[in-house]
Amino acid sequence: MLSALLVLQVLAPVEKMITPFAVIQGAKTTYASPSQFIIRDQVEWNQMWAKHKGYPEVYTTGTKAAPKYDFKKYALIAIFLGPKDNCRGLVFTTKPYGLYAREKDLILRYRPNHRWEPAVGKPDMPFAFIVVPKVGKKTLFIEEDNKDTEFKELNFFEKAKFNLN
Repeated sequence: MLSALLVLQVLAPVEKMITPFAVIQGAKTTYASPSQFIIRDQVEWNQMWAKHKGYPEVYTTGTKAAPKYDFKKYALIAIFLGPKDNCRGLVFTTKPYGLYAREKDLILRYRPNHRWEPAVGKPDMPFAFIVVPKVGKKTLFIEEDNKDTEFKELNFFEKAKFNLN
């Protein structure tokens, strides 16, 4: 029995929880489609921020501009859950949820953060922007803990694809 336990410990990937550099999340976005993106440069980030805020154009300065990040060091994960009743964002900072570094990749585990009260009015549009250190990893896995578990694999070196029209 002890040898079987040791084998399982050796085979299980070692995961170290890491802290995101920055997080912006909430319950209101104008991006209506459930989607996940990796953003790797300020131009893509400016476009995504404008789409998220519902701005008619992209602003690069002033109060409507997207926050600035060093995209040589960081990638930005954008998660939009789409319309959901009583959902104020995502839970991803307490175990078993969180951002973990493994030997060859990163994994982000999250779940919708539902309020347990009757739905009133329009559904929420929860979102999160999570700025993560690249830490020499090529791949990021995103795992959503919902009724159905989804695995999405996104490569840090491929362009994120999204329609801003």
